[in-house]
Amino acid sequence: MEYNMGRFVTSFSGGKDCALSMYIMEENGYIPDSIIITVNETDSWTHGINLKMIEEYENVLGLKVYPVFCRMDNYEEEFENTLRRIKEERGVNICVFGDIDIEQHLNWNRSRCENIGMKAVMPLEKIDREEAVSKFIDSGFKAIIKKVNLNYLDKSFLGRELNRETIEDIKRYSKEKNIEIDLCGENGEYHTVVVDGPLFDKKLNYNLGEIKEEYQSAIIEVDIV
Repeated sequence: MEYNMGRFVTSFSGGKDCALSMYIMEENGYIPDSIIITVNETDSWTHGINLKMIEEYENVLGLKVYPVFCRMDNYEEEFENTLRRIKEERGVNICVFGDIDIEQHLNWNRSRCENIGMKAVMPLEKIDREEAVSKFIDSGFKAIIKKVNLNYLDKSFLGRELNRETIEDIKRYSKEKNIEIDLCGENGEYHTVVVDGPLFDKKLNYNLGEIKEEYQSAIIEVDIV
């Protein structure tokens, strides 16, 4: 299988790690072509980004957005179907993911791509956590903490910009509570939504809304204005 080594699609949650992965690929001479994002009835999976924001990403990133409307029982099937469509429509056969080192996630990425003849690339694989979040911040990205796992972080972190002050506060909170917290949130400690940065043609203008609790998590509404 020969791969088009110029353009790629990014598995995009709206969060910092997938945005940083896309940026690293671009730094290395590859060309972002499109993004694929999984969606339930109203929001993206995991990060809870609403459909209006998903549509707006197409405008601010200047990339074609392929939403994958799916349920848990057909998640893999619909993801592969959409990747296959992207391959056929765009001539792209590289998919970039933002995962770091959870083997189950890395293997899932590889399997989805292998099943349809694409190549999975994980630019952040095995990267040092603080190095990753520092590169994200230093590269000029702006992200808002949208969701926290209440077993690790409290609601005071919601809506905060992910900057060096916030990272230091996460370290301090981890020490005070005697809880091991991954600075990248790789274990689901927190999730972000990226609203500006070097990949953006223009920033996302947003308002912060109400905070809701669900299961063991708390999430803040982030609405496009």
